[in-house]
Amino acid sequence: MSATDRRRSFTDHQRLFMAYIRDPDRSPAPSDIEKCRIDLYRELIFNNMESFLSKNFPVLRRLTGDVCWMALVQDFFSEHRCKSPYFSEIPEEFLGYLQQERGDRKRDFPFMVELAHYEWVEMALAIATDVPVKPNGSILAIDDLKQRFSVSPLAWPLAYRYPVHQVSASFKPETPSAEPTYLVVYRNQDYRVKFMQINAMTYRFLQLVEENPEKSGEDCLLILCQEIGQKNLDQILRGGVDMLQGLSSRGIVSIVD
Repeated sequence: MSATDRRRSFTDHQRLFMAYIRDPDRSPAPSDIEKCRIDLYRELIFNNMESFLSKNFPVLRRLTGDVCWMALVQDFFSEHRCKSPYFSEIPEEFLGYLQQERGDRKRDFPFMVELAHYEWVEMALAIATDVPVKPNGSILAIDDLKQRFSVSPLAWPLAYRYPVHQVSASFKPETPSAEPTYLVVYRNQDYRVKFMQINAMTYRFLQLVEENPEKSGEDCLLILCQEIGQKNLDQILRGGVDMLQGLSSRGIVSIVD
C-alpha cells in the first residue's frame, strides 16, 4: 500500500469513527474497535457537551425538559460542524446552529432562538476581557449634552420580538409581542452581568452614538428628533439628560474625554 493509500485509509477510518461518535443510531461502529470502548468514549464527549450547554442555557434547559433537551443536544451534536476548537466557544456554536441550521421544528418554542441568544449574551459578557467603564462625569443640564459619549464595549443594546427576560415555566409566549422588547445587557464594575429594559428611543440613541462617534450627545438627539418627527426639541433634550444620567450611572455610556 502506498503512502497516499495509507493516508486515505486513515482518513476514511477517522470519518467512520466520528460518524458513529456523532450519531450511533445512523452510522455503523468501526469494526476494529471494541464497541464498549467506543461507546464509553462517545458517552464522555456527549455528557461533557450536554453539561456545558445546560450551564450556559439554564432557562432553555429547564423549559425544554429532559427528553426534548437531550434530543436537542443530540441534534446539535450530530448535525453541526463546529468551526472553533475551543470548548468555551461551544455555546456560540450552539447558538449558530439554532439560528442558521435547525430551522422550525414542531416541538421547539417559538421564542427559543431569541431566548438562547439572550442567555448566550450573558455568558459572553461574563467572560469578556474588556474593562468596564467608570462613570466619569455628571449629566445634569442640557449643556452637558454637548459632550461626546461612547457606549461601553460591555453594554449590548438588544431588540427581541419576544420578552425573553420574562420567559419562565409560568410564562411561555406563543406569539411575538405587539412591540419589540428593547434591553441593554451590561457588565458593571463588580463584574456582574445585569440588564436594563429600555424604550425604542433609548435603543435608537445608543445606536446613533455607536454609529457617529464624532457627534455629541446633543447631535445624536437632534438626529433622533428628526427621525421620529418630534418638533418639541426642548422636550427631547430634557428627556435626554435624564436618559444619559441613568445610562452613565450604570456604566453603559461614558463621556469621551
